[in-house]
Amino acid sequence: MDHHLRAHFENTRQKAQQRRMDNLIGGLDTVLNNLTHYLENQDATAALAYLEDDVGINTLLSQKSGFPEAAKPGCLVLENIYSALKSKECEPRALCQEIYAIQRNTSETSALFIAANDPS
Repeated sequence: MDHHLRAHFENTRQKAQQRRMDNLIGGLDTVLNNLTHYLENQDATAALAYLEDDVGINTLLSQKSGFPEAAKPGCLVLENIYSALKSKECEPRALCQEIYAIQRNTSETSALFIAANDPS
């Protein structure tokens, strides 16, 4: 295989890997946003059902060791919220604060990254 073809395959592989990471992080953001809706409405039962039935939280958590570093904080928050909901010892609105904190940190990190890499 010549050098150009090998470089093309490597580039394609890296782009696919980046797309998977972006989809995973985007998916976690969507889950956190949807979960916030249930928790703000004080509906812990619906939040738990959403995580178990719609998200497939047990499957998601079983695969977390293979997640990219950028997805781990969101996954940790999901795991903490799921544990709190399962134990039924939680205040739904307090759980929202965990979500808001991780979203704020993620946004700040993204803004810093963009600013640091802005060529202008």
